Amino acid sequence: MDAAHYSRNLLQDYPVDLIKPPLASEAFCSGLTVRREVSDPEQFAFDKYRRRLREFNHEEYGSSRSKKQKVVFEKVNYVYEENKRNQRILKSLQKELRGRRKDCRFDRRERDKMTEKYVFAKQREPSKKKADAFMQSSKVETDKVALKVTANTNRKTEVSITAKSREEEIAEVEEQLRAQHLSRTLDADRLFYKRLAERETNTILEEVLLDDIYDLAADVFDEEEEKNRNKELPPELLEIVEDALHEGPMEEVLVQKYNVEITRRHLQCLLPLVWLNDEVINFYFQMMSDRDEALVKAGILQKRSHFFNSFFYTKVSENGYNFTNVRRWTRKIDLFAMDKIFVPVNVGNMHWCMAAIFMTEKRIQYYDSMHGSGSTCIKVLMRYLNDESEHKKKAKFNEQGWELVTTTPDTPLQMNGSDCGVFSCMFADYLSQNLPLSFKQKDIPFHRYRIVLHVTRGYIPLEEEWL
Repeated sequence: MDAAHYSRNLLQDYPVDLIKPPLASEAFCSGLTVRREVSDPEQFAFDKYRRRLREFNHEEYGSSRSKKQKVVFEKVNYVYEENKRNQRILKSLQKELRGRRKDCRFDRRERDKMTEKYVFAKQREPSKKKADAFMQSSKVETDKVALKVTANTNRKTEVSITAKSREEEIAEVEEQLRAQHLSRTLDADRLFYKRLAERETNTILEEVLLDDIYDLAADVFDEEEEKNRNKELPPELLEIVEDALHEGPMEEVLVQKYNVEITRRHLQCLLPLVWLNDEVINFYFQMMSDRDEALVKAGILQKRSHFFNSFFYTKVSENGYNFTNVRRWTRKIDLFAMDKIFVPVNVGNMHWCMAAIFMTEKRIQYYDSMHGSGSTCIKVLMRYLNDESEHKKKAKFNEQGWELVTTTPDTPLQMNGSDCGVFSCMFADYLSQNLPLSFKQKDIPFHRYRIVLHVTRGYIPLEEEWL
């Protein structure tokens, strides 16, 4: 689609101030900063965009709020309900009474048993008293004998104690006192030096830990400052971007490659808050394919990846699924020898997403910056792999071990209704280089200017220090 067509749609659906291109001085003197607070018109446009997605596919993006739920009023028979309640109360009372009767019967049996035991005990009481009296008399005699033996033993012990020399006792006591004093002195010295060593150790540890904490705090502060700092191109590259966007007639051809002419008008979709068109997305995917081939030749990547254009999924998903439409798209390409396959997805001509087939890892995953699930898309792509295998290799595709992954919660999320195309390009850009999806909404203005720079040059460098 042409950029002018998108511009007309935007004029109909969104306020004019959201799509009005900024002046060159405003766009580049700002250092690509992003407003921290979302303005009311921008929030209104985002809410409207989200409602349109829900209306288009409520399963992917939630049911539409505009639909009213039908309230069903049921007729209640209060007499019937009251009778049911009384029956429940009656049943509970009957159950309680039955339980109490059982308890009464059990108590009566227990009282009868206790009475029998009492009578039996009374009958045996005289004989028991006689036995107790005999045992008491035997115990008294035994105690008398034991007292006599103890008295004799005490007398022998007293004689042996008086035989000891008084001087030996004094010498022994003095020796014990000296030993106790020496032991206490040694313990006190050991405790003193132990505490002194611990204090010195703690002082050294505190100094080392404080140095480490200060260094760590400085590193963390630098990392956070780097994360929060908005990315920006060097001044000489920003000048190229400004010329490509604003300096010259709109119909001027800036680059001609892949049998496509990219004019300045095409690049207007890369201004802030403007939707990306098919020409720019497909051109960028072609440049990523060229970069991928160069990375494999340089030995940085092991295997090639394939990049479909934006019309592939539209064709293969026509009327639900249509393999005939795309049967000849890969006659010179072996998809099963690739490492990854990237498929841009256009949802109802109003939203861009991206699906990736990881051939080596046996996984198909969907990436939607509005967090739609994409379950239908990944099933279509799995079916396409089956038909492609039977058509090209004359063999059935082995689905064992393959995983279908819908959009995960950690997928970068867009905060407006116009950056979905940039997010989709960045999904493919980062994943094709095996980079984590570390970009956020605040980085999108930078990536818009970065796409302008690469499209204007006609290539993507193998290394970019600002990623």
